[in-house]
Amino acid sequence: MPIIVNKPDFNASALQASDLYVRIIPPPGFVRGEPTDVLVVLGTASWGPKNQPILNGSPNDIASNFGGVTADAAADPFDLCTDAQIAFSQARSAGLSIYGIRISDGTDAAATYTLLDTSGTPKNGLVLTGKHTGKLGNNIRVLITDGSKTGTYTVTIVPFSGGRAEVYPNIAYSTPGDFWNSLKSAINNGMSGLRGPSELVVGGAVDATAIAPALGTFALTGGTDGRASVAAANFIGSDTAMPKTGIYAVRGLTPSANIIICAGLTDTTVYATLQALVEDQGMVVVLPFAKGTSTASAISSKKTLGIDSPNVIFCKDWVQWFDTGSGQTRYVPPTAFVAGRIACLAPEISPTNKEVYGVVGTERQDISGGNLPYSPAEVGQLQKNGIVFITNPVPGGRYWGIRHGMSSSSDPVRAPIEYARMTNYLAHSLADFMGKFVGENQTTRVNDALRGAVKGTLDSFLMNLKQSGQIDDFITVCDLTNNTPELIAQHFLRAALRVRYMSSVQFFIVDLQGGTTVVTIGNQVGEGLAA
Repeated sequence: MPIIVNKPDFNASALQASDLYVRIIPPPGFVRGEPTDVLVVLGTASWGPKNQPILNGSPNDIASNFGGVTADAAADPFDLCTDAQIAFSQARSAGLSIYGIRISDGTDAAATYTLLDTSGTPKNGLVLTGKHTGKLGNNIRVLITDGSKTGTYTVTIVPFSGGRAEVYPNIAYSTPGDFWNSLKSAINNGMSGLRGPSELVVGGAVDATAIAPALGTFALTGGTDGRASVAAANFIGSDTAMPKTGIYAVRGLTPSANIIICAGLTDTTVYATLQALVEDQGMVVVLPFAKGTSTASAISSKKTLGIDSPNVIFCKDWVQWFDTGSGQTRYVPPTAFVAGRIACLAPEISPTNKEVYGVVGTERQDISGGNLPYSPAEVGQLQKNGIVFITNPVPGGRYWGIRHGMSSSSDPVRAPIEYARMTNYLAHSLADFMGKFVGENQTTRVNDALRGAVKGTLDSFLMNLKQSGQIDDFITVCDLTNNTPELIAQHFLRAALRVRYMSSVQFFIVDLQGGTTVVTIGNQVGEGLAA
């Protein structure tokens, strides 16, 4: 009977029985580009897990996972949901995903309530605690009503806003303690065939002598956000803690993130730490200056910091933004506008001249009447020093846009923001797939199959990028010219890639010659200009 083998590591040398063996070989793989529309936002919130990256695909996800923009956000520049909402508003015709990472000053607490029984002197039936810390836990309600079956009770947990209520129906009471233990199990483990565990509360201590529950509606209390004393150290966190905290929680994200911002963080003493992280992780960080920072001060501060990296983007001029929740127009850092807009662009696209959305005004163009436009000389200074700003108009017209697209790098080749984004995109894409070749066998033959497979994979990936207009050209080498017999004997395999990126237009010069003596014969503009 023929044997079909569906294993890539089939060992033919171990066969003993004579037979027909049909080996199924997987088709060649291909490099799938890593997403570049993934942003990380660290900040405070009124709900949600701390120091745990949660991927959100919409403002509704942010509201569900972190509570949305609450009343406390108006006085808190570190508010995660504010920056996430602004960043999502930049995704008019593009996709955007945001990892939210909540931080606090350590004083946050979860809301609680102790459900009571119907004893003459009520006993504590079950202690309920908010699944997460935060003030929004104080808005959680617990309803206990008679069940639809005799001798049972239905417990409904109502979320703080917008979510769906959690219903635990027909939990029986027959002996002291049984109802409360059953309710605790239902909340913490779910009810088979009916619903899963609660996303709002956790069941705690049970009094085994408590009898049937008191009916009514009950509110959790005591939840706090931990916003009041947030400092740079809370954003930075620890790289050695398990699990990692603060910015280090981004390590090992799947999908990987392309850009990171720390909501409202203007403490420049930790900017070098952020630079080290993003360079290590192949990311870009957008860093703001404090509100009221002048052009001269921004340039001086940048030089003092000594940060000169294509992975670091500085930006100035806080932005006026209308908070629909509070009905107020408030100043917020420009980072969410800049980072959100960049993340919505393909990695080869410069943010120069790109429109940003939701801007009411800026420090330099205040809606209350103050207007200090940028001169060409001042624009040139900021561009040369890699300090991004939002203004109106921009070269493309009278709209709010990013005036230039230069990072903090002083290297003119690496300074364009799209350089770091495209380089990180290529590196992450290759890292995600090419590891499959580690452990495979290589020979010193000219037509070695492994090197051929490597080159074929790289050529296919880069050719797709070239044909789609994301790169200009490329060349790859993976043969005996960079894999000598000596290197092969030492178990090395090398592939070399040279990729020429697209070039964004920074200086557009239109030559105009007008007058009655202009020569246009034969439509040879060059001849007329030369004359």
